[in-house]
Amino acid sequence: MNSALQILEERKGIVGTYEAISDDKLAGLIQAIPEPQREAAKAKVSEVRAKSTQAALADMACFSAFMLVCYLVLIVYFKTKGAYKPIELPRDEDAEAP
Repeated sequence: MNSALQILEERKGIVGTYEAISDDKLAGLIQAIPEPQREAAKAKVSEVRAKSTQAALADMACFSAFMLVCYLVLIVYFKTKGAYKPIELPRDEDAEAP
């Protein structure tokens, strides 16, 4: 079995389930690495996790900023167009009133 699949576990979140790295399983896997390479592996895992977290945060921030720009464009559009104005529908003089 692939070692990457051994450290994944299914977790339940707000919007559903997702796969995450199990800290206990990862620690056990790192302990299996020979001592001279262990510190380098720990540093690499920390680096990848930090980049992953920052990338996820950047994605959410970009989406929120995009929505803000869209709302501002809509506000400006409706301000320049003016408020709602009543319109008069044409009356059909031949139709009977109910």
